[in-house]
Amino acid sequence: MLAALVFIVTTSADSGPGSLRQAILDANAVHANTQPGIAFHIGEPLPRSGFYTIRPRSPLPATTFFGDIDATTQGTSAAPLVMIDGSEQTDGDGITLNGSTNLKGVAIGNFKRYGVLVSLDGPMTAAIEGDYIGIDPNAVPAPNEQGIAARTPYSSVRIRNCVISGNRRCGIGLVTTSSSPATISTLIDNNRIGVAPDSDRPIPNGASGIYFPGPVRADISRNVIAHHPHFGIALLARQPTLLITANRIFDNAGNAIDYGFDGTTANVIDDSKRFPNFPVITDAAYDATSGKTTITFQLDTSAGVSWSPGICPGTLYCYFSAAFVRVELFVNGTSHSDTEELLGSISLGNLALDGPSHFMKEFAVGGDLRGRWISAVTIRSRDDCVTDECDIVSESSEPSPGFVVHSAHLE
Repeated sequence: MLAALVFIVTTSADSGPGSLRQAILDANAVHANTQPGIAFHIGEPLPRSGFYTIRPRSPLPATTFFGDIDATTQGTSAAPLVMIDGSEQTDGDGITLNGSTNLKGVAIGNFKRYGVLVSLDGPMTAAIEGDYIGIDPNAVPAPNEQGIAARTPYSSVRIRNCVISGNRRCGIGLVTTSSSPATISTLIDNNRIGVAPDSDRPIPNGASGIYFPGPVRADISRNVIAHHPHFGIALLARQPTLLITANRIFDNAGNAIDYGFDGTTANVIDDSKRFPNFPVITDAAYDATSGKTTITFQLDTSAGVSWSPGICPGTLYCYFSAAFVRVELFVNGTSHSDTEELLGSISLGNLALDGPSHFMKEFAVGGDLRGRWISAVTIRSRDDCVTDECDIVSESSEPSPGFVVHSAHLE
């Protein structure tokens, strides 16, 4: 591969030499073996707002190149120094990624459709990192119709360290045109969705924080997702390959995690062909002598088989060589099925491969949690195998209904 070729954005103008529009056109035009990039060095006086604003009058070209659009090169700042503002467009998206492009350190708002549209066709990877989607760099709402939308057959998308707030519909929506979630790899990590960049001040999106109406394979971890009028994370009822772990999800009108868009789904005797059962909390008590709160729960779950033919092309199902489970426990301010503050997790070990497994466990944590509510989430993992090829698959449950902490005995 040749040395990287960097095109510099030197003006906030919509078009012409030094514009973002021209830089995208130039990067798209280079030879496929060249890894181009786009950097920012706008030399105009810094506006009183504290950031530069690019206002495209028509949709910007979709990116097809492999490389970075890196607005962090404009300077050092906690918030983006460059905003792409769609207020002068009658229709269209903010940035469209049709190639393995990484979008870094930019604010995108006021677009009539998507702030960022990822539309990949083939084994490519796109990344959205450190961006503000739906607010300006001063955390003032600048709503797009939807924050980030992705259509990604056989591709990978990484969304990390972003603030995705204030959009009219959901913050992140992901739809695959592939029938097999095994071909999709999505990482949504350490984002702030529905809140301000530096606090939990509400800047909600207008629907759910994250919305997956189709099957995908995803890792959703360490995000803050709050204050939405629908769900924190809204998922297809039969979503088989989704790891949701260590997120703070609270103060949404619907549950923190919801399969089927219908509220809490009851546990079943055999959960092997769907998402796992949630743990049932049977007690949560504070003992003043030890200074600890002890949580007791039980869980009935099965190792499962991959029910979706798309996961194992040409086969009726996958077999598995190992399956194991752990439970994450949370404390919440209300009885809602939230995951507001992670207390910790406990490994329950391997699952039986020939039927359901039953667990009863205690989990103790230091501190007086009386009057607060405990919830729990099951995370079930297994090796799914097709012939001699195996792949770790993880699945997360909905949160359990809250259980209020009481005193262990009269004091």
